[in-house]
Amino acid sequence: VPRHDLDLLIAQSQTAQAESIKFQTENFRSQKFVSKGGFVVWNLRDGWPTVSDAFTDYYGEKKKAYAAVKASYQDVLVMVAEDGRLLAINDTLAPVKGRVKVVEAKDGRTVHEGAFTVGANGLAELTKLTWDGQGLFRIEYVVGNETFKTHYLHGEPPFAWTDYRAWTKDLLN
Repeated sequence: VPRHDLDLLIAQSQTAQAESIKFQTENFRSQKFVSKGGFVVWNLRDGWPTVSDAFTDYYGEKKKAYAAVKASYQDVLVMVAEDGRLLAINDTLAPVKGRVKVVEAKDGRTVHEGAFTVGANGLAELTKLTWDGQGLFRIEYVVGNETFKTHYLHGEPPFAWTDYRAWTKDLLN
């Protein structure tokens, strides 16, 4: 925890909040049709200027968690579940086809690449990913004419801030 650098404290605390809410949202989405009914986003805006878990501050400025939740709620989402399954989730009323590429950020190695199809309002397991130690999977997928980018942190926390920043370069705001 940075004790004498307020900007770094803000960046790191907002990043921790964004990663946490992203993980929670995607964890519930990965269990579609299993045991969970959904996930309610709470505390969208602060009612007064303070440090809090809201997604926007008192002045209406979006925090990092806002973008994380927005990305995690895409109608079609390709994500990694906690158990390593690479999933395609489709919340639309029509089947979709796409392409996905998963790259290990620390060494640039492609760990999975291919086409996928997922039925209307469906979930499809694309493959099972494995890892050794800490890292981050950079996930890029295309559905129709749109390209989406997301990621999955793997390994046991805590993560070194310098590693995290390098791994997520060009992914986060």
